Amino acid sequence: MPPKADTLLSLDRTLYNTWVTYMDFLKSPNSDPTVVADFLDRLADQPDEYLGYTNVPYLEWRTRWMIRLGREQEVVDAWIKGIVYHSRGSHYDEYKKLQDLPLLQQAEKDYFRAHPLSSCDPLVWLEQGPLPVKRRKDYISNTPLSKGDEVCQFTFYSWRHSWGSEDRLATAPEQLAAHPALAESIRKYAQDAYSVHDYCIAREALPSPMYKMPFIHQFLSTYSPETFNLSALLQRAASETGGNFPFIIAPRTPHDSPSEYSQEIEINYCGNGEVIHLLYILKKCGYIDKIFEALPDLPEDFPLLLMCFADTDIRKRVEAYMGISGLADMYDLAFAPRRLQVKEQLKLIEFGRQYPHFQELLGKSLYRYCYHLYNEFYPCPNWSIQEFAHFRCAFCADVLLFLLTAPETLRQMKELLEAGPKMRLQGGSSAYEGFANCQAYFVRNLLGYLALTKDKRLTEWIEAEKGDWKEEAESEHRKIKTLKLVEALQKLE
Repeated sequence: MPPKADTLLSLDRTLYNTWVTYMDFLKSPNSDPTVVADFLDRLADQPDEYLGYTNVPYLEWRTRWMIRLGREQEVVDAWIKGIVYHSRGSHYDEYKKLQDLPLLQQAEKDYFRAHPLSSCDPLVWLEQGPLPVKRRKDYISNTPLSKGDEVCQFTFYSWRHSWGSEDRLATAPEQLAAHPALAESIRKYAQDAYSVHDYCIAREALPSPMYKMPFIHQFLSTYSPETFNLSALLQRAASETGGNFPFIIAPRTPHDSPSEYSQEIEINYCGNGEVIHLLYILKKCGYIDKIFEALPDLPEDFPLLLMCFADTDIRKRVEAYMGISGLADMYDLAFAPRRLQVKEQLKLIEFGRQYPHFQELLGKSLYRYCYHLYNEFYPCPNWSIQEFAHFRCAFCADVLLFLLTAPETLRQMKELLEAGPKMRLQGGSSAYEGFANCQAYFVRNLLGYLALTKDKRLTEWIEAEKGDWKEEAESEHRKIKTLKLVEALQKLE
């Protein structure tokens, strides 16, 4: 028997499984139209209904049901919300049939007539210099380019599925006169002079959302410079629910204790990290000074997100705002796009130890936004954006070293230490890959902590970790100098 509306509405709408249940109910041929209508009407009155607008085809199915119930205006309303929030569709053919209905075709035409898309496609990468590859076609003239030719290399924001460096476009500088739109985008990129409207792109026929967090799509779609409240947007970004980074702590082997710790997956999982991309858009639209003006009204840890930018001026401004001497230089080291030497690692550890309140703030920041992780499925920040290029190859996971002397400040670290040496951060799903990929960095922190505190558990932890080493894991520990750091910390008083 299909569930009743009361049962469905009692579920936690921040959780992914709740929306799976909702979708099953809406798709079921056994669902009573009267019950469905009651459920949809009451769900629409809930302040968190929008959490399901983007990553599940809820709005598509709401549209279908409103058609079935003969509620024409609500058909249009649901469909337009799908445009605003970049709602994910279900099956391509079925989605297209819906989209091709005359009522919805007209609704889309009316919407885009009133809300025209920008003709400017922002860039996420721009550099000028010799072409580093053997050959490439000129983006403008379509003529061959050869290695060593002087070119502009660039990547468009809207070409999200080809942001990698191997797909970077190129053109000879003298060709730009023949492409004024690209020339204008280059100017805006260099001067942080884009408009928010430039970042609002049309959703695809079967949407693959640009962002997981619905409020970001809503902001980009409805932005008005006359009514824009930056402080309110950032407060929402710092407090929005439904976008956690789930993690699982499970046994290293099936023979170990079966107990595990896991966190439920939320509807827009891994979406919290997209706040960094929102800050990037605001910066490229000239709002960086306004962001600093808004900081006093935001959580105390929020300024640390700005340290993700490879921008000396921004890092110095954050240092001055937070009143932590040397913070910018230490972040230049922590976020250096290379492997750190042991002496450099010790500098980060000592700096963290000197500033315990900074450690507390960093722990909160990393837990919510997880920019210490390396997840190819959900890169946050995305290292294909030029200002975040240093996040490639998990280089920035070294930021964890600030917390080595205080593992209790980061929940995942605390839980892993309490779980014991027979447990590890587990992958197996795109949602968890960031933690699995950075397992070695977490272990380096814990072994270092045990070594520094002369904890007798160190030997057991090292033996468990070595016993779990396959060639890849051993190589990772060599790269990040785990055992050499442990030796160095053991020698400290």
